[in-house]
Amino acid sequence: MNETYEPENAILDDEEQVYEDQFDDFVPGKAEDRQSLMAVASQPPKIVSDKKQMVSIRLDPQDIQVIRQQAERAGIGYQTMISSLLHQYAIGDLVNIHEARKVLRA
Repeated sequence: MNETYEPENAILDDEEQVYEDQFDDFVPGKAEDRQSLMAVASQPPKIVSDKKQMVSIRLDPQDIQVIRQQAERAGIGYQTMISSLLHQYAIGDLVNIHEARKVLRA
């Protein structure tokens, strides 16, 4: 079975379509900026407290599946990902992308 990839037949999700639509507007950044961002992105967020408190919460299984996939892509455990998300929210660093886009458009 010898199938060939044909880009024009690709089915894109909404996010991929946004990237495709804006491809011609892409301006590459400086190599040193990219290296710096990659170095930061490869490290999991550091949580200041040494002590952690055990909590029990109920989460939607589909949300957990998505978080597991994102954590795997980031190279971290899903519990670390959940902890990081909660920490970012608690300190005000978590941004709703839809709200951010509204602000940028205004």
